[in-house]
Amino acid sequence: MGTRTPNPAKKTKSAAKPKRGESKFLSGKRIYPDPIRKGAKVADLIDNAFTSYNAGRLREGCHLFTERMLADDCTVGLSLTGALTPTGLGKAALIPLIQAGFVDWIVSTGANLYHDAHFGIGLRLHHGSPSLDDRILREEGVVRIYDILFDYTVLLDTDRFFRTILSQPEFQGLMSTAEFHWRVGRYVHETERKLGIGTVSLLSAAYQYDVPIYTSSPGDSSIGMNVAGLQLAGGTLNFDVSRDVNETAAIVLGAKRAGTSSVLIFGGGSPKNFMLQTEPQIQEVLMIDEEGHDYFLQFTDARPDTGGLSGATPAEAVSWGKVNPDTLPDCVVCYGDSTLTLPLLTAYALERHAKREPKRLYKKRGELMALLQREFDKAKSATATSPKGCGCDGPFALSRFLDDVPHRLRRRSARPARRNRNETAPNSRTEHWRHGASMSRRIVLFDGECRMCSGWARFVSKRDPRGAIELIPLQSDEGRAILEAHGCPIDAMDTIVFVDGESALTKSTALLAIFAQLRQPWPLMRAARVVPRSLRDAVYDLVARYRRRIFGAQKCEWTPPKR
Repeated sequence: MGTRTPNPAKKTKSAAKPKRGESKFLSGKRIYPDPIRKGAKVADLIDNAFTSYNAGRLREGCHLFTERMLADDCTVGLSLTGALTPTGLGKAALIPLIQAGFVDWIVSTGANLYHDAHFGIGLRLHHGSPSLDDRILREEGVVRIYDILFDYTVLLDTDRFFRTILSQPEFQGLMSTAEFHWRVGRYVHETERKLGIGTVSLLSAAYQYDVPIYTSSPGDSSIGMNVAGLQLAGGTLNFDVSRDVNETAAIVLGAKRAGTSSVLIFGGGSPKNFMLQTEPQIQEVLMIDEEGHDYFLQFTDARPDTGGLSGATPAEAVSWGKVNPDTLPDCVVCYGDSTLTLPLLTAYALERHAKREPKRLYKKRGELMALLQREFDKAKSATATSPKGCGCDGPFALSRFLDDVPHRLRRRSARPARRNRNETAPNSRTEHWRHGASMSRRIVLFDGECRMCSGWARFVSKRDPRGAIELIPLQSDEGRAILEAHGCPIDAMDTIVFVDGESALTKSTALLAIFAQLRQPWPLMRAARVVPRSLRDAVYDLVARYRRRIFGAQKCEWTPPKR
């Protein structure tokens, strides 16, 4: 037997082992707090005695907020869920944060803003008990939010306030929730002034400091309920939720171009997602180069292991592009009740950090939207030459996608199972088109036996600036193969079909998409997209039904250009 050779790796490992007490994991500050003494300030208490567990996370969160998130070039977004304003925390904590310039924009539930209005219009809420008999409370007209009690007339008076102001002409029409809350805040502020109570409403403070407030679900609150009720009475107020999505994305993009972006989250739910989805909107949907929010600080009681968004961690958010992976180590999640953590964070920040100049982002929304549009156009141009394109080249991308969905589904469901020897092989031309022969090609399929349609094809051919559009009669073998490959009926002769890559558009949508490809001034016809598609298609169907009777028929003699 040979001599056993010692394992050099083991030897090295043994030699590299640190001495007791010298491990790198023991380099943290020693836990050795001073005794808490009478008159201790909140910030000193947190720095000294909040050593571990969620107290430690609260301390880390306070440091993150004051040392990084409140830098002059950092834009702070605040997300609010849960019944925070009925507790009085709007007046006690949120308004001081706004007045100090520590909050630049907000996403909140509508319920928080509705209950916030109670304070601004002089209504009363009272301390109570969570163990009262709610049947007796109902009989006596008392409403309970856990241990908060108020008279039922508080709801009625607040509803009356909202219905009164929402009936004004300035509230008629389509607007973002930021504009809506800014206008409401002006009325609340005026009411506070008349009552002589100072600034006690979050809506009023946000109006005064031009902090835009968005609501991710505007119908999910008593404010939305009153808006809906007024519609039955003839009101025309509607919320432009797409504007909300783009404005919040523009705020974040502007923040990243000028410095950094941070999110301060109390609770979770829809407002948390609405605030964080700004980055996927920028990166994934608009194809703009970005890295995610720089700082993430959340106070929540939601667990991450249930799969809900409320408890989702910043590490998980990195995989979505919501949080910058380079700054992930600086992100903090503290598990605790927001009614405990919000006052402590506010007190700490006001004591440890000087006031900042308000960014007044509400007044800069137009400027920020212009930045978003420029960067989107730039990204669209840069990706238009890629094999897949940017998916949004032209104003008809959404219609093209929606038109293409049923065709994709039909193509998938129509894929045949394995054939036996007795089955007839499919049309080889159809299979050719099914396997991507139309990718990156623009094809117009038209009725070659209709004089008007053939004239339209010649019109397109003469005005196609790059000669990139292929014109093929629907009656031809190739035309039928393309129809079948895209899941369209092969006898669909009453519509023009515009094939752009894998998408197949029909009727008025196809018509407007073709106009967009022609030389000026014909792309201006895209303005007709503001007309509802159902109305456009109704006019199209009417013309299509009588086209041969009016313009006449002909033998299909069109010869498509040679490819």
